[in-house]
Amino acid sequence: MSILHTVTWLRHRYTGPWSRDAWPEATVMEAGDVRISTISLLGVAASHGTPCVRNAAAVVPGTGGAPSPSQFASVVVTRVLAVETLPDDSLGAWVDADLDRCSPVLSEARIIGRPSIEATLPVQLRPSVTTAAEVPVAALPIDLHPGDLIAVPCRGATSLRDIRPSSRHRSRLSDDRIDHDRDEFPLGHCGR
Repeated sequence: MSILHTVTWLRHRYTGPWSRDAWPEATVMEAGDVRISTISLLGVAASHGTPCVRNAAAVVPGTGGAPSPSQFASVVVTRVLAVETLPDDSLGAWVDADLDRCSPVLSEARIIGRPSIEATLPVQLRPSVTTAAEVPVAALPIDLHPGDLIAVPCRGATSLRDIRPSSRHRSRLSDDRIDHDRDEFPLGHCGR
């Protein structure tokens, strides 16, 4: 067994299989990180906080990574706030991003910041305020814990406003303060 074979085997073991078509162009999987056009998602999360998002050209399906001239893809990085075992033996993870308003590819979600070779199980990704009837479920390592970062690729461009939980949730406002999309002066939100 050569050194190159060992390094290749270890890289595959820690990054796991992934679908190039689900991620933005120029995505490179590393042990514990994802780079998009040489930009580290760990670095983006460290400098901008979470949740954060990175947009780039989508990949034309089946081309092995050729960028689309007209379509976008994005990656949301969210932090795990709490984890609990649910009655059906799956995990519930409360995260600081609201995935209801983007198009996540949950089959491709992965932990960044540390390599994990643990078995995976279904994990419900819940924002601090759940608005959807159906909670997004991703297959993540069984050793998931608070503080972990999760990278979730999404179809289309995603803005920070789309994923940031805010006071705009109906459940957090009284009836007379609900912010409708048609309002002339929508409620603002605190930025970082």
